[in-house]
Amino acid sequence: MSQNTIVAIATAQVEGAISILRLSGEDAISIADSIFRSKQKLKDSESHKIHYGKSIDPKTGNFLDEVLV
Repeated sequence: MSQNTIVAIATAQVEGAISILRLSGEDAISIADSIFRSKQKLKDSESHKIHYGKSIDPKTGNFLDEVLV
């Protein structure tokens, strides 16, 4: 069975205050860690918990938005 990592938009594609993206697969945590900044890396965090932090552009390090992961 293939273990592809996928991402999908899970909310309506309209202007709004909240958007949800679903990221799953074997590389999901490392991909999320590349754009998520918080007190600790997701790979070192407890599973099945919500973590508050910031998303950043991995190329520039610029802040993009506040996020829950």
